[in-house]
Amino acid sequence: MINVKSLCERLTRHVTVSGSEENALDVIKEIKERFFDELICDRAGNFILIRHAKSENAKRILIDAHMDEVGFLVSDVTDEGFLRVINVGGIDCKILQPCEVTVHADKEIYGVICSTPPHLKTEKKPPQIHELYIDTGYTKDDLERFGVRIGCAVSFRYSMTELKNGRLCGKGFDDKICIVCAVMAAEMLDGCDIELAVMLSSREEIGKSSVVGAYNFAPDYAVVLDVTGAEIPEEKNTVYSSSPMAHGPEISVSAILEKNAVDSLISYAERSDIPYSLACDGANTGTNGNDIPTVSVGIPTVLMSIPLLNMHTYSEIIDIKDVEYTARLTAGFIKDVLVK
Repeated sequence: MINVKSLCERLTRHVTVSGSEENALDVIKEIKERFFDELICDRAGNFILIRHAKSENAKRILIDAHMDEVGFLVSDVTDEGFLRVINVGGIDCKILQPCEVTVHADKEIYGVICSTPPHLKTEKKPPQIHELYIDTGYTKDDLERFGVRIGCAVSFRYSMTELKNGRLCGKGFDDKICIVCAVMAAEMLDGCDIELAVMLSSREEIGKSSVVGAYNFAPDYAVVLDVTGAEIPEEKNTVYSSSPMAHGPEISVSAILEKNAVDSLISYAERSDIPYSLACDGANTGTNGNDIPTVSVGIPTVLMSIPLLNMHTYSEIIDIKDVEYTARLTAGFIKDVLVK
């Protein structure tokens, strides 16, 4: 069986800021060798792991979990040796002072984000991204010698901590924890006669690259796995949609998702005693679940999300029980509902 902590640690150690997903290729190749028959990298940067069916007319099933993570790109190197950056994906600047980061050039360089201290500002406003700088301690000449240039990726510094009662804290769990979940589901589906693709899609945080992979594979059904905001006490009385941790995945109910498939997923979870929560996402799930249903002639799609605290930060928190519940529900739904 997959070790959730170990695989998550290996995936999150690799920096895959949108557009640089290939940095995790060595881990992806190892996953392919263990569980799949083929690995395809398409022109949009998606990695598609395929396990072929034994029969010619077997159902084609796609499980999607995106490979990219939020981060930054270097936008300027000042004469004083400071780096300026722009964000890639949604990041709240209020969390960035004094965040530890890694600059990815010809060598990895440690840096700390800095700005004018809030108590010394004349205006008490949160900093904007253009007001923040990275200090590495190097001069401009040093940085140029190390290959630091405009466009270099910058990530939150890697760390992963095991909390009590099966919780993990680290960066990039959005959405690499769902890659772990997808691989777990694929392992559970071993022996099931389906044409199975697990798509590690690219650029989800900034675009729609998943449509390319979904179009090329042309599945009969798609299961999208992503994360959702986990419930915290202060938000219980707000309009913010959140789900409790350690109580299974959040199943999305949305106008863009296939209603019969969603209803069948909920029924299967109840019959199988797999805990879940529901979220009404209207017409916008904020995930690849928005895009895959409208590919080609249409792909019936469901969306499940793992509750996560502190999304798009360097201290995202998940509960391993939610990963296991989601993998079980994904595999069981595919095997006992979609392919029957």
